[in-house]
Amino acid sequence: MKVAPLVLSQQLELDLKIVDSMKQSYTAVQQIRDLRVHLKELQTKLKDDTGAKAVLDAVNALDQKAANLIAVDLQYPPVGIVSVASMNGALSSLLQLVEGSDSPPTAQAADAFATYRRLLNQQLARWTEVKEKDLPALNRMLKTSRLIEIGVRVTREERALGQVNRPLKTIEENGVKFKYAELDRYLQAGDCRMESGSRLTFRNNGTGFFSSRVRTDAHNFGDTWHQRFSVNDAGGQELFRIPTQDTFLGMPSWWNRDVTNWVENGDVWLGHNWKMEFNFSMEYWDKMTFVTWIGDC
Repeated sequence: MKVAPLVLSQQLELDLKIVDSMKQSYTAVQQIRDLRVHLKELQTKLKDDTGAKAVLDAVNALDQKAANLIAVDLQYPPVGIVSVASMNGALSSLLQLVEGSDSPPTAQAADAFATYRRLLNQQLARWTEVKEKDLPALNRMLKTSRLIEIGVRVTREERALGQVNRPLKTIEENGVKFKYAELDRYLQAGDCRMESGSRLTFRNNGTGFFSSRVRTDAHNFGDTWHQRFSVNDAGGQELFRIPTQDTFLGMPSWWNRDVTNWVENGDVWLGHNWKMEFNFSMEYWDKMTFVTWIGDC
């Protein structure tokens, strides 16, 4: 049967969103499983050490959090466990349903994706909290006890690409409403780094600006930071994108900007303050909930 081009286009659009979500969830599941391997090794090592009870309790607590993030239904009827792993399975089933149809994606399929994406975002936020709060706290205990610290496996894509989700907050100044998202930690991509405090701001007149400080340790030849943004609704649906913008991080003699050398922990960096303006459609204002920052170097 011949499928109309419009149907194929609609299928492809939803397919790509589902596949992207599956990739994110799969990566997280692999990282969580890898972390649990290290935690199991620590549990075995510390279980007979009476002097390491506090550390072992912390290891067990973190392992339980990690286990919950990859839990799946093992009984029938299922109890509806929500985790990174279960969302990956749900998305996989949805993808088969969408790809197996000769009709445009139904409203039920689109709603199902929005629900799965929202639930996945919640689970990925918990995983981020584990990586940025719980794991560093455990590593401080391990370091104090002169034990080897553990980390999360970084994928090849993550080494080359810096990506993070940040919520949009609403403020009002002098009668003008703004929405903004701010980095509360640095964003690393290759040799480049975008500093914490970088901010993306939307004005309620359809204009906005981005202000940041970026730097690189590739001081022999310099680097280029490529920045783009995806603005999403509460369900994870992309509303619009802010096109990629580039800024060159090179030697001061090559580039007429506020380029500076500075030293931090013995490392020499090149960087500068960066600001750009943009426009967007106000039709999305009420739906704008969070922003995905994507940096490449």
